[in-house]
Amino acid sequence: MKINPQLLRAPYSTLAAVRLFHRVSAGFLALCALLLAGGQPARAVVNIISTNSVAGSYTWVCPAGVTAVQVECWGAGGGGGGCVATTGAAGGGAGGAYARTNVYAVTPGNTYYIQVGAAGALGAAGNNPGGAGGDSWFSNTTPAVVVLAKGGNGGGGGSAGSGGTTNAQSASFGGDAVYYGGPGLAGVSGAVGIGYGGGGGSSAGNSSKGNTGLSSGAAAAVAGGGPGGAATTAGGVGKVPASGPGGGGSGAYSTGGLTRAGGAGWAGQVILTYTIPFNTLSWIGDGVNNRWSTNSGNIVWDSNSDSTADTDFVNGDIVTFSGSSNPNVSLETRVAPTSVTLSSTANYTFSGAGWISGSAALTESGTGLVTMGTTNDYSGGTTISTGRLRLANDNVLGTGLVTLSGGALSADTTARTLTNALAITA
Repeated sequence: MKINPQLLRAPYSTLAAVRLFHRVSAGFLALCALLLAGGQPARAVVNIISTNSVAGSYTWVCPAGVTAVQVECWGAGGGGGGCVATTGAAGGGAGGAYARTNVYAVTPGNTYYIQVGAAGALGAAGNNPGGAGGDSWFSNTTPAVVVLAKGGNGGGGGSAGSGGTTNAQSASFGGDAVYYGGPGLAGVSGAVGIGYGGGGGSSAGNSSKGNTGLSSGAAAAVAGGGPGGAATTAGGVGKVPASGPGGGGSGAYSTGGLTRAGGAGWAGQVILTYTIPFNTLSWIGDGVNNRWSTNSGNIVWDSNSDSTADTDFVNGDIVTFSGSSNPNVSLETRVAPTSVTLSSTANYTFSGAGWISGSAALTESGTGLVTMGTTNDYSGGTTISTGRLRLANDNVLGTGLVTLSGGALSADTTARTLTNALAITA
């Protein structure tokens, strides 16, 4: 239909009102069924933070609304040993352990501590063992370690170096799963085709222990873990694992007059997985660009009702435009809120290259004039109960039912096309 510049007002009784009642009733019954079954509407997003096998000390501040976190730790792999000349064949380092707690209670705003174990150092050329891999852990605010994955030990150096050993499974701890890394393989001296520098053990994974180092090739990674360093079979320095986390380096192998260094292990890793609940936000703006977007760091929303911008928008948030500050809103990207409520006495304008999308529902319940200029495709419907909503573009009210129940709907100076089903009710 065409909406001309004059106002379209309620109340009127139309057949569309019957369609509205049917749709609301069906949705309500579906929600009741979901709640009775013990479920709830989707209102959260899963966030994953990974250290990506970068050794070091970190802190994590628990976000607002987060009360539990899954913690996974991988210890670092041990380094392969270095070898002496002529008959040198050093051992490979062991892979790091894995430990997990599925649900650890946390408090929003508190700081927690993370340690990612450093890779075991390579054994220097000569009769030198590889270094042990560092431990990885997560601690509470005390700080006291609550999840720990031990690093693998280094391989022995010399002419027939022993393989790096794993720490006892009990040395690592987590509330729900602990697996130890694969041991490194001992070196075997001899001519090419007989001797080798022992391969590094692979790290433990999220459901099984790691694999023992090999005499040829690399110990394969288990699910969620990293491979070991490949055995040294043609004479040369030991090998670093191809990827992480937590594999052991292989031992060096010499068939001539050169001493060789072993291969370093791979650093550990820590991953935190938690659910961030969607916020209920009020528009504040920044007084400059006033952009509504999904860009992280666009701090234009109030999340705690103190009229101060303190957070950015995440798709799924519930948003309200109730204040009178910065009413000219520029949509910069596609946004998909759960719902949009326009309840201000101020006159708001929505423009820009972005649009309102997803299953959002929009309600105009303020006394101000809202001018909507973005072409939107949200599907949750539009309700105008008070105030005025002006169309400054075609098809700005998404794809759902438009209900006019006391407010006014108009176009700007140009006739606008509205393809939605329309309900005009008392």
